[in-house]
Amino acid sequence: MRSRELIIGLVLSLFSVSIFAESKICFKNEIPVYCEDEQEEMKSLSGNFYSNSLYYEFSARRAFPMDWCESTLLEIQKVMNKGKFCIVFEEELSESGLTINKVESSKNSWSYFKQ
Repeated sequence: MRSRELIIGLVLSLFSVSIFAESKICFKNEIPVYCEDEQEEMKSLSGNFYSNSLYYEFSARRAFPMDWCESTLLEIQKVMNKGKFCIVFEEELSESGLTINKVESSKNSWSYFKQ
């Protein structure tokens, strides 16, 4: 019985590590972020960058109405144009397609969860 509990605990701990696997990368200059057309007047917040000679693309979790995407894009650009900023993604950087969680600088921030 004890070994079964140990195995269950091990599996759950491995699962929780993958849930909380996130990455943070910082930039000195703005990177491309844009609203991309989806279906039926919906827009997807998307962007891309190079880091250590690797190309990455990122997006929000899903498509949103055009006004959400455009206002969010403006908020993110405000954070990026203040100098050095960092972006936090849901996944580790071993993935080439990332999901954006947060953009932060010393003066301002945007978070997907503040919306």
